[in-house]
Amino acid sequence: MGISTIAAFIITSQPPKKIEIKISEQGLDISGEIVQWQYIIGWAMVDLGEDLEFVVQTSKFVKDFYYFYVHEEDPKVKQLLQIFTQFAPYDETITTKNQSHNILRNFGLK
Repeated sequence: MGISTIAAFIITSQPPKKIEIKISEQGLDISGEIVQWQYIIGWAMVDLGEDLEFVVQTSKFVKDFYYFYVHEEDPKVKQLLQIFTQFAPYDETITTKNQSHNILRNFGLK
């Protein structure tokens, strides 16, 4: 149990990774992993203070949620919102569907 606690602490204390998001008419490219729009069920956004958390739900079996964070004062946020609304529906209930992520977010983890 002690080893598990130490391992969990080490894993959760890691800083967030910087990822690159590219958006095209084909879909999202999240650090080299392409998610086509046809597999995106919807998206939602959570205001975390200085950062905005974007949650993308997909119909992919292996990875059904994608999360990324953008600073709320980033000038590209408005453009990002316009593109998302053009290609995928907004669904505020998506933020409540992944309970394990919500528990970790309540502990301040990103």
